[in-house]
Amino acid sequence: MNLKPVFVTAALFFTFIYAQGKTDSTHSLKAGSWALQFGISNNFTLSNFNGSTFSGKYHLTDNSAIRVGLTLSGQTGDRDQSSSTKYNPSASNEQSKPFEDYNLTLKTAYLFYPNNDKQIKLYFGAGPILGWSKYEVSGTDNNYQNDTLNNSLTEKITRNNLQVGLNGILGAEYFLTSYLSVHAEYSATFAYQIQKQKNSGERIYIYDKNNPQITESDIKQTSWGFYSGSVLFGLSVYL
Repeated sequence: MNLKPVFVTAALFFTFIYAQGKTDSTHSLKAGSWALQFGISNNFTLSNFNGSTFSGKYHLTDNSAIRVGLTLSGQTGDRDQSSSTKYNPSASNEQSKPFEDYNLTLKTAYLFYPNNDKQIKLYFGAGPILGWSKYEVSGTDNNYQNDTLNNSLTEKITRNNLQVGLNGILGAEYFLTSYLSVHAEYSATFAYQIQKQKNSGERIYIYDKNNPQITESDIKQTSWGFYSGSVLFGLSVYL
């Protein structure tokens, strides 16, 4: 039996109980203060915390704050592919498909600190989450027989995803200095998601150019979900 997690949990528990009996005034939980937030990952390296593009909070009062996390990402490119098979050496395939991929996630939360005069400062809160993403790929798919074009497919796939939800937070923060703190928190999210996909294609056979095979489809998927994340460890730098 591995007793290490038990000892670590017990140590954290007694440290918390001891710290709650002591007061602390050397911190930056003051009305009007700003903080940039970073995640602490494996080997104590810094990473994203509440948003990979930006994560920060602003204190409305000594006991309350608004936190914002923003994630923006996007890429465009081209996917070219040539293939053949040893079972049919005379057949080959060439594809050229440019694509676009964009993502946006916005997380906001209202946080309340019930005991900011203690050394370990509890906080809890909740706020909305909005997520949007779009993926689009289009291009041609050409099939050859004995190096002669046999048929060609022109297709386009567009996928849009929208997520709206509510995120709940429970955590604790400890100040290393008056402007630098570490914190750990749990979070859970309840969200509604809708995904729409549109597919269109036109395949033309060289021997029958006047009768292209046209396909179109629309797919819609909706879902409700509840997600609980792992413990997040972070570092806040107060400005």
